[in-house]
Amino acid sequence: MIDRRGLLRAFSGVKDENLRALMARLVQVYREHEESAHAPLAHYRAAIESYADQYGDTLDPSYEEPLPTGPESLANGESGSGARRPFITLESLTVENFGSYCGQTTISLAPVGNRNVTVVVGSNGDGKSTLFMALNWALFGNDYIDELQAGQQRELADLVNRAAALAAGEQNCPVEVSVELAFSVEGVKYFVTRAFQATVTPRGEELSISVQLRPTKLRRLDASGNLADLLEGALVSLLSQLPARVRDFYLFDGEKINRFVAPGAQRAVRSAIRRVVGIEALETTAEHLRRVSAHFRSEARRLASGDLARIQDSLARRTDELARTQQDIERLKGESLGHRSRVEEIDAFLSSTKDTRPLQQRRKELEDLLKRYEEEEESLVFTLRELACHASTLFASEAVGRLIEELDRRREAGVIPGPISEQLIKDLLDLGECICGTPVGPEAEARRRLEARLDMLAEQSRQSEFQLGLFYQLGSSSRWVVDKAAQLDRGRKELSRIREHLRDARNMLKEVSEQLEGIEVVDRSGWEAERREREQALIRCEAKILSANERIEELKREIERLKVEEQREMQGQMEAAVAATRANWAEAAELNIRNVFAAYAAQARAEIERETTRLWKAMLPNVEAYRVSVSDDFELSAIDELGRPAMQELAMGQQQCLGLAFIMSVAQVAETKPPLVIDMPFGRLGSDTASSVAAKLPQLTEQLILFVLPGTEWNSSIQEAIGPALARQYSIKYDYEAHCTRVAS
Repeated sequence: MIDRRGLLRAFSGVKDENLRALMARLVQVYREHEESAHAPLAHYRAAIESYADQYGDTLDPSYEEPLPTGPESLANGESGSGARRPFITLESLTVENFGSYCGQTTISLAPVGNRNVTVVVGSNGDGKSTLFMALNWALFGNDYIDELQAGQQRELADLVNRAAALAAGEQNCPVEVSVELAFSVEGVKYFVTRAFQATVTPRGEELSISVQLRPTKLRRLDASGNLADLLEGALVSLLSQLPARVRDFYLFDGEKINRFVAPGAQRAVRSAIRRVVGIEALETTAEHLRRVSAHFRSEARRLASGDLARIQDSLARRTDELARTQQDIERLKGESLGHRSRVEEIDAFLSSTKDTRPLQQRRKELEDLLKRYEEEEESLVFTLRELACHASTLFASEAVGRLIEELDRRREAGVIPGPISEQLIKDLLDLGECICGTPVGPEAEARRRLEARLDMLAEQSRQSEFQLGLFYQLGSSSRWVVDKAAQLDRGRKELSRIREHLRDARNMLKEVSEQLEGIEVVDRSGWEAERREREQALIRCEAKILSANERIEELKREIERLKVEEQREMQGQMEAAVAATRANWAEAAELNIRNVFAAYAAQARAEIERETTRLWKAMLPNVEAYRVSVSDDFELSAIDELGRPAMQELAMGQQQCLGLAFIMSVAQVAETKPPLVIDMPFGRLGSDTASSVAAKLPQLTEQLILFVLPGTEWNSSIQEAIGPALARQYSIKYDYEAHCTRVAS
């Protein structure tokens, strides 16, 4: 799923129109082969060959950052949050001998007019989660079963209804287990059926169950009311707006909401943005292009001779190193994210434990103080560098002082005259008579002498003005330099004071760490030691990232220089020239795909911030003073009016709603509104908060399916809040004697 407007904005930074068209084609190639087990490298090569051979050396690989989008673009309808026609509607679900359901049970799910909410009410163990699993299996098949096995250690055999299994064991016959989901896509109705046959063998009081999967059936209801069989692969296309890899963002339970706001949640947030908004497609395309460009560069090196062969060899080595360094940075960023997340998890535990809470609070205060001092140090060091440049002119202060004295002496002696003499002669010439009465008419000798004197005074006046200006400027500059030198001296003293505070804060942090490690529960767990190791590893990762980025800039300059040499040497070696040109197009496409990726990710983060803030405030009026932030490190947090992180100040219900708002915002920015299916949505919310959220949820999606607990999650206030949007309600109850869930509507 991709926010197409956002992607177009990111692509607009590619200056070469032909290169931009090629990149769009390459991304489309990825999309066409997304579900394939093999990378479509041959298709990439064919596209690049076509463009490179057609347009040759006219390539302009430059990229210009597109203008960031602001709140005003949302008002102009450029956000992904506008109303859309629903892409997929879940119509009904039928389960047979599945989980707690014996025989065949069908529940309707489709909205009725403007009523878009279906509610299933049942206590723990009554069968809500079974229906939730059935929906997932119907939509996502074996991928979901694999995850179920990995996450909950549940096999298909565990999903056979016990009553049906007992009866089959007694009758020595197999059990047919199935789920069928009816859904519509843009008005056309489809049915997908997943099934398996279970063979039951009694072994004392236990049952041994083996299963045999049935082929998946996908059918379409045509205009005549007939069902037509489709290939299973067509389901992937039908569900393209709801692929398996983003299932957790549309079909989830209350626990999964919390993972986005829990300490150390950066990885989950990063995963949501990258997977749902479509960033992975760009990243994967760039990686494929790296392999394609390496192929073309190797071909050019094989075909080249002489100096061109040497240049091709150097280019191949530099581009390989560039790719490895970029991969190293991504790996290091992932490691940094892991270290930072783990430190947050440890801090959350220490903050929640009675014995460690005071020391952890003290550490938080010291870390905030340390951060403030480090920011002050960085700012002051920058200022001192500027002051040092200005104050360095003090080395010439003695010579400047002598020059000022000499200019002042000349001014006092009248050697630097003012404009008075020049103006007097002009007045006499205008009068035509000297002050002594001598005529100075047009033909008079005296007039020629006065005019010559006037020319001389004009030149002297220009020199005098320059010298006088220099006198005043030097005087002012001298005082300015002295002032800068004084500021530099004060700044150095302030820097010394800040660094002393930094040393004290670091020492106090070390003492807090040692005190924490001395507490039995911390010492036994090894958490404080792990925290220190993680922080040190984080520092090392960041230093390596900085060094790698510097190396990347060096490599880019070297590659650019080598490509200039390459153009000079390609004359007369046509086959090598063709391969080199193709390599250049592939490298330019890869570079700009990465540029688009970075710009698009930044846009997605900004829009998700805005949309999450809007949705959160729509759910809860008591969070109006906060805004949402998604940092460059993909940390989701609430920010108060003073710009301070405020996640720890939020009540549990406020945090839960923030997680839900984030999930919804990702869907909005991705420009899709699939059905929203939530198991136990209100479990952690207070009654007032639950009612407020219940009133807003139906407005955020075209179809809402809720599995709720009676009483805590389905009471009179929540029913009243959802009431206007309620299409139907089911009550379910598990019959322990019959081993079967019974459904009442």
